[in-house]
Amino acid sequence: MYTGVWNVGEFWAPMYWGNVISTALVGTTLMQGYFYFSRNSDTWMLKLLVSVLLILDTSTTVLMSMTIDHYFIQNFSNFSTFLTVPTYWVVEYTVVTVVTFLTQIFFASRIYLVTCQYVNFSPWDKILPALVVTTALAAFASGIGKMSTMLNKARLPTFPTAKNVLIATLSIYELSDVSMQISSCLEEGLAALSDVLATCTLCYILASARGNRKTKYRLRRLFFIVLNRGVLATIVQIGMLVAYMAGTSSLYWMPFHFLKSKLYANTLLAMLNSRNEGQAPSNLRLSMVTTPKINVTVGNASSRGRKNEKGPEKEGLSKVDSLKSSSNRVSRGLTQSQAADTSISDSSSNSYPGSSGGNSV
Repeated sequence: MYTGVWNVGEFWAPMYWGNVISTALVGTTLMQGYFYFSRNSDTWMLKLLVSVLLILDTSTTVLMSMTIDHYFIQNFSNFSTFLTVPTYWVVEYTVVTVVTFLTQIFFASRIYLVTCQYVNFSPWDKILPALVVTTALAAFASGIGKMSTMLNKARLPTFPTAKNVLIATLSIYELSDVSMQISSCLEEGLAALSDVLATCTLCYILASARGNRKTKYRLRRLFFIVLNRGVLATIVQIGMLVAYMAGTSSLYWMPFHFLKSKLYANTLLAMLNSRNEGQAPSNLRLSMVTTPKINVTVGNASSRGRKNEKGPEKEGLSKVDSLKSSSNRVSRGLTQSQAADTSISDSSSNSYPGSSGGNSV
């Protein structure tokens, strides 16, 4: 509702501070991507998905920075600028919608693979992934429709006075139009429903899994990552919808919008990177529903190893004893040889010619 006074700083502050927080989170996304490519050897399709998400997520911050530059730097004090939505903003909103859609499709594929291979989930092994994909696709279409509606309603044919600029700017976010109401509710509501379905399914699968101590640690860690991801994504989606519906004359929904792409990209990378923590031994066969089987030879090998641990000690002691006995024998032999040499020298000196009147004939 127009009150006669338009505070530019108050109106656009949520966009600015949301962009600041989003820029700070770019470093977290890039670090997660570095850890993924340096520690994982996945298929090229999964690496391509991660690369696309990193590029798109970083581009959202760049595009919104260009939007702020367009409004407040390049066209400073030009009221007619607020009558249009720049192309940067349209592309940024579209990219965020694409990042959300790709992440939700990835989790739907994980649900399908796990339920088909490890869990006897029939017929839900096909129904649940299909529901996640359907809701994600509907949210994606609603987001694109919302962006086109915002773009079409961002122009007024009248002279750009202060009041008209306010009305034109707020016409982008006013929900009095039926198409805006429908597209906003469908986009955020269906995206939240898709996240809830994916989170509940994955948490059920992980909670039903069994394993040894190391396996339970990994499963518990994945469980909390998936749970936190689902809770945060749902909070952001619902928070954006509530802020959008409650503050029709403000941009308080913008910080939630900026967090969407960062949240989806980081939670996906965090789940992929968590696979390398607490790795189980190679002879341990992981299973999602049964107790892991440990090779019996491990126990025998370990028992043999314990037996062999005592063997070298005994052998070492016997070798030391044999060396001592041999040295004693050598020393005794040396003593005897010295005594024999002494006796021989004494006898030879006594029988030497001339020692006892050898000159007498």
